[in-house]
Amino acid sequence: GGGGGEGAPPDAEAKFAIEETDSVPYEGMAGLLDTAFCADYIVKAEEEPWDTTNDSVDSLPQYTIDVYDHGRVTNQNLWELLEPRLDHIAERLRARFPGQARILDWIFLRKYSADERPGLLAHKDVSTLSVILPLNIDYEGGELYFIRKNSTLHSEEHALAPQGPAMNTSTYFFPQLTPGSATLYDDSVYHGIRKVTSGTKYSLVLFYDMPEIDGVIHTEATFLNMGTETMMLWYIPEFDEPIVQIQDWHPKMKWEIGSFIGHIFEVHRHGGGRISSFRIEGDPARLYVYRDGSIKTLEIDSSEARESLRHAENIESEQHMPHVTPNHQHDDL
Repeated sequence: GGGGGEGAPPDAEAKFAIEETDSVPYEGMAGLLDTAFCADYIVKAEEEPWDTTNDSVDSLPQYTIDVYDHGRVTNQNLWELLEPRLDHIAERLRARFPGQARILDWIFLRKYSADERPGLLAHKDVSTLSVILPLNIDYEGGELYFIRKNSTLHSEEHALAPQGPAMNTSTYFFPQLTPGSATLYDDSVYHGIRKVTSGTKYSLVLFYDMPEIDGVIHTEATFLNMGTETMMLWYIPEFDEPIVQIQDWHPKMKWEIGSFIGHIFEVHRHGGGRISSFRIEGDPARLYVYRDGSIKTLEIDSSEARESLRHAENIESEQHMPHVTPNHQHDDL
């Protein structure tokens, strides 16, 4: 069994009590996956398509593969390889955190390389517990770092990554990473990834007790400029800087994306301010038509939507929004 908590009902309100050492809520847990599995998982992952849409942290391609998301298997091949090992991981967590709520909400793979996705800015997670499993160490750079909670930098999201050698200081802490051994931490600490300088870094990420909030319910959205001016279309994250989605949204230009309920977009005039703001709605899929300073929302299958789309030109290739809102982005290792 899991030990420690047998017979005790989980406390649904309990947070994972991560041990805090020198102002860093971090723990290591050795041997959750064997090294042979880690190497094989990398090979299998490279046979799958990677999501290279822009990350909501920094608007750079994210290079992730979702394996499991809130009860839904999102990559069958990688899930089938990992699923038999999840019981062992759960047992180890039960032994370490007896009597506490433990809901595995999200599993994804992340890779970093110098010429694609080199690193990640400092940020906090939204999951109560993040379990990060390095799959390899044959790369240079790419260190995970924590910003100590008692340091002056800890209040600064996207604070600069530490420079120079990967040495622990009064501001930064670098955990030791071993393939298959986990790094555990909670949602209270800023952390990031230094840039990979050579090789490719692979990590498997498990998020526990990640709340379902606006931004995790998938839907399709289509944008169409039916005005007379070339506009700009901005995405407005909840906890981050606005991101330009279309720099030159020409008249009659259509743009299709996979988006999420609750995402906020704004239409801006070049050289001017915001013209209108609108929120992505749920199924059925919607067409968002800009005209005369405002956005009109239509069900995509309605006759009015079909008539509007008949005039569309400059069809953009399909794109997808980042998987989550910036307060639970694909992050870490």
